[in-house]
Amino acid sequence: MSDVAFLDFEDFEYEPYSPAVHGASETSDKKIFILKIFSFSIIVVLSLYFILANLIFPCFEVPQITFTGASAGTVEKMKGLLNAPSEYNYFNFDTARVARALNSLSCIESVEVIKHFPHTVEIHVAERKPLAKTLVRLNGKTIPVAIDRSGVLFISDSINSIISDTSYPLLSGLPVEQFYDGMKIPTDYKELMSDIATMSSLPQNYFVGISEIQVIPKEYGGYELAVYPIHTKARVLTDRALNEDSLKYMMITLEVIKRIAPEDVFEIDIRYGEVSYKKRAD
Repeated sequence: MSDVAFLDFEDFEYEPYSPAVHGASETSDKKIFILKIFSFSIIVVLSLYFILANLIFPCFEVPQITFTGASAGTVEKMKGLLNAPSEYNYFNFDTARVARALNSLSCIESVEVIKHFPHTVEIHVAERKPLAKTLVRLNGKTIPVAIDRSGVLFISDSINSIISDTSYPLLSGLPVEQFYDGMKIPTDYKELMSDIATMSSLPQNYFVGISEIQVIPKEYGGYELAVYPIHTKARVLTDRALNEDSLKYMMITLEVIKRIAPEDVFEIDIRYGEVSYKKRAD
């Protein structure tokens, strides 16, 4: 038994211990470990820098504000209401308060303020669209103002073009005693503004033949209308209905009156389903 064990032991190959080889292996392992630590540190530092540079620091910068849906003049007015934008950052930019401030502008119908992390703000604006025009007294002067379909009177930057545009009828006689920018006419005239909006949407511009539409209050409430066509000295009294049929009827009546009546007719009455006219006294 011992001989067999001895022979097996002789077959075993013995490698002597080498301090140089063992030391080189340990040094290589240490270098790899240090390289891993260094690489990990670089990744952590770069990640922190990316987060700070792109997410944290921008939060404290002045937000980048963009406006959509507003004219250049309206944008300047809105910027004036923001009050020193340099004091704002992402955290103290109050979207609700800013929206309320911008909505105070009479030329703005609605506004939406949206913040995007970390430092951008979008302001979406819907400006009031003029439907008609009128004249009011302000600071002792008569000035033209626009009226939208809701009956809001507002000073428009494009009022000069609105005045010359015949698609915007001139309304007079509205109960505006103390005008202020952004005021609203009484709800009694909601139907009138709705009728004008409907007429304005038609392909044919019926208002091109009308110089003025006068509102005449009735003694016991309500109102009637006096329409002043162009190219005639007569006004046409009609009820409060202002639609395509009533305007066509008015134009036909005018043509008939021109043929059968003298030129001194100053008023034509088509109310109550009958037609009558008045002449100037000789």
